[in-house]
Amino acid sequence: MVFSSPSFWIFFCILLFGMLAVTIWSNKYVKGVADFLSANRMARKYLLTVAGGMTGGAGMVATWEMYYSAGVTPIWWDQIGVPVGLVVAVTGFISYRFRETRALTLFQFFEMRYSRKFRIFAGFLSWISGVINYAIMPLVVAELTLGLLGLPETFPVSIGEITFQCNMAMVVMFFNLGLALFIAIVGGQISIMLTDFYQEVICKILIAVMLCFLVARFCWNDVFAGLAVRNEFVNPFNTTKIDQFNIWYFLIGVYGSIYNAKSWGGGAGYDSSAKTPHDAQMSGVLGRWRHLATQVCYILPPLIAYAVLHNPDLAEYAAPLRDSLGGDVNAEATKSAMVVVTSFLQLNLPGWVFGGFAAMIFACSVSIDDTCLHTWGSIFVQDFLLPLQKKKIDAKRHIRWLRLSITSVAVFAFLFSCGLYLLEKHYDFEIPIFMYYAVTGSIYLGGAGIVIFGGLYWKRGTTLAAWVSMISGGTLSFAGALLQTKALWHAFALKLLEIFPDCNWLADHLDQFPINGQVIYFIAMAVATLSYVVLSLVFPQPPFNLDRMLHRGKYRIADDKTPGESTEARRNWKEMIGYSLEFGKFDGFLFWFTICYCLIWWVCLLIGTCAFLMIEAGWIPGVDEIPLFVWSAYWKTYFVVQLVIMVVATAWLTLGGLYNAYLLPGDMREHLSLANDDGTVEDKKGK
Repeated sequence: MVFSSPSFWIFFCILLFGMLAVTIWSNKYVKGVADFLSANRMARKYLLTVAGGMTGGAGMVATWEMYYSAGVTPIWWDQIGVPVGLVVAVTGFISYRFRETRALTLFQFFEMRYSRKFRIFAGFLSWISGVINYAIMPLVVAELTLGLLGLPETFPVSIGEITFQCNMAMVVMFFNLGLALFIAIVGGQISIMLTDFYQEVICKILIAVMLCFLVARFCWNDVFAGLAVRNEFVNPFNTTKIDQFNIWYFLIGVYGSIYNAKSWGGGAGYDSSAKTPHDAQMSGVLGRWRHLATQVCYILPPLIAYAVLHNPDLAEYAAPLRDSLGGDVNAEATKSAMVVVTSFLQLNLPGWVFGGFAAMIFACSVSIDDTCLHTWGSIFVQDFLLPLQKKKIDAKRHIRWLRLSITSVAVFAFLFSCGLYLLEKHYDFEIPIFMYYAVTGSIYLGGAGIVIFGGLYWKRGTTLAAWVSMISGGTLSFAGALLQTKALWHAFALKLLEIFPDCNWLADHLDQFPINGQVIYFIAMAVATLSYVVLSLVFPQPPFNLDRMLHRGKYRIADDKTPGESTEARRNWKEMIGYSLEFGKFDGFLFWFTICYCLIWWVCLLIGTCAFLMIEAGWIPGVDEIPLFVWSAYWKTYFVVQLVIMVVATAWLTLGGLYNAYLLPGDMREHLSLANDDGTVEDKKGK
């Protein structure tokens, strides 16, 4: 039993006491609201990159679900968005201009650009969407923890002569949320950033060791053979048999990555914590390498687990795994990806490695929890309560409100997850986690992207257009979210059949709404975009003064200027794609190397797609499809390169992050937060 393993408790204590020590130490630097909300904007690029890149337990399980149900093909179609993601990252799209506004939250920017009433509405809508989106995470992590540690669902508790059964999942949720709440309310963004960095460093080491054992034990040819049992798992041009994570899922994701760049408030503290706009931009470039280093860590375990269960040559590993899943030959078909992968890891890793992995899940959970609690608690105060106040409140009272709001979010998340856990005993939830995120997140994101983009880049965007876009996007997404509920859709479809009895389409889709969460998300974005553009042109307002809001030209603030930064407009093609005089030599090298590396895989996508089209057109006689040995070689090369990047990038980013973390206390002492830097907007002359 992992719970009694010494290795688990050693790693657990290292993580726990390290987080507590950093949190208590960082509290002395919280002097004002800006310190609590955004570390007084003193975070440098490497610290932002590493600390802000932690993947939570729920995110890990969602990744397992995707790759266990779709094989390696999502990696291929994800390359469609490489040029888009590259442009967004290296140009500082949205993030650079948002940092120039010096807004502490996204919704403070909404007030600066549109109106206070719109800030309140958008902030509340984001808060509702974000809290519901987040509130499932404690439950997912608790169930994962129970599976990893082999804990029972309930355990007896005696008080005097009374004995009752206590739910273990609820105890795990209470502990994780309690620790995350302590970190968030004691040191705010400072303690969150430093503890997340500390956890990320240790977790990356643990997961790298885990991957070394898996790669050493399982041969790639055996893994590929197990995946190739289903051709659509290795051949991306055969993904029509995959219901959820097919090419359309990723095409919509590409559009969404542009539309909603920096829109989601889940990391609002990090978005406003950069020391300079240049640090914000470079953290985006570095984030590409952090993503590459992290991605392979969470993709390989579900792929190998699936291969073990479906390759006869791996029967010696499959037999004990099937026994742990129930003994039936097809037992894995009735189990979730989370159950299968955790059982697989427990059986195929040394005890001390698996114990470290279980402790890592605890750290991932706390990291995401403290960030989300801080974000959604802060948004409620900053963008709903504060704008309603007629008088300015002092810093102590302001921080007290923030802490109470953060606590309220933790309580709601706990109760929401407890309710879902109890409902799971009576109802069957089949919606994948990524789809749940898409549906609940689109309540706000459906209309937010165009409002942010138009506000930062288009001086003719109007307040009326912002209102209609946000309402239309949110309404469509909310309706879609309701229809995703099987019982509600079934009842609604039956009513429609009474009105339209000859509608075969309704009769064929009685059990489940045929449009998934990702498509609903796309429809909401398209309607909101059209509304914003049309209304801004049909009902125009005087052009907005963007220079004043972005502190450019005569409004420039000296502290935001990086040595070597040009004060003139961008003049050449290099500066137009994001390269500027702010880059040092290494920044410039990294900029171009990142572009070249990412484009290599994108070119592979183009070549493969062209080959497929030529085969389909009959231009290559005797060939019906791209051979399996080609796909085997391609995927093997991909994973070998990714594993090398994981090792190099982890070491490089960790060293840079350690240096930035070392500099942070000195920066905080040297630059004290201003009393009026609290997220309120007093000067409205920019309109």
